[in-house]
Amino acid sequence: MKSEPTTVHSLMFQLERWEGAKCFACRRPLCGHAVLCSVALGLKDTPRCPECLARGLRRPLGELLVQLLNYVQRRECYQAAWAAACDREGLPRSDRPSCMPPVVAESEITTEPGDAPTTPDSFDADPFDAASADARSFDVASFHVTSFDAQSFDAQSFDARSLDAQSFDAQSFDAEWDAGSLGCGDLVLELRQRLRALPPGRILRLIAQDPGAAADLPSWCRLTGHRLIHAEPPIFLIRRKEDA
Repeated sequence: MKSEPTTVHSLMFQLERWEGAKCFACRRPLCGHAVLCSVALGLKDTPRCPECLARGLRRPLGELLVQLLNYVQRRECYQAAWAAACDREGLPRSDRPSCMPPVVAESEITTEPGDAPTTPDSFDADPFDAASADARSFDVASFHVTSFDAQSFDAQSFDARSLDAQSFDAQSFDAEWDAGSLGCGDLVLELRQRLRALPPGRILRLIAQDPGAAADLPSWCRLTGHRLIHAEPPIFLIRRKEDA
């Protein structure tokens, strides 16, 4: 069964669902904006703080935040939910509320030494009652996020043979997407939408020319529960996870 499309109602449901929750990796309290960032990356059932999202995806925090804010700016449903999160937390409506880490200039973006992807810890299934979300309309605050060109990163060595062995035909897939040279942040945001359009268990053939894709995609799949079953850059086969 295909996933329901993202709407203001579904995003408000997630804000209600995870109100007062903690990051699934570091256990620090989550703000509503961190929840929305997690949803955008496909982690609606295991939300994380921005720092843990960046670490798990092997991305510099500032770069990932800029890409996420641009994603919010381009989608009215996320803009409305973002503004609602500000209201719920008593903050002025802003694309960069004080509860979120500051977005640094591109020249200041660096990768911390030894930064490595985090493996999702084991937590109890949703410990929060999913209250019905209010589907009322929300005024959309003005967003002024400048466009961002993702920096190129050398791909860390990745051995496709290290994937779990499974018999499959590398030529067999259910859908295909040529992402060109799209950088990691924009790549995984769009990839999430492509996979959501497929029934569970189906395979997407991805063509990704970005040099960092070989290192970034295994991290993203591990975080989100999708399965990378074949990796021979620039060709990747990803099996959509089963719905919970």
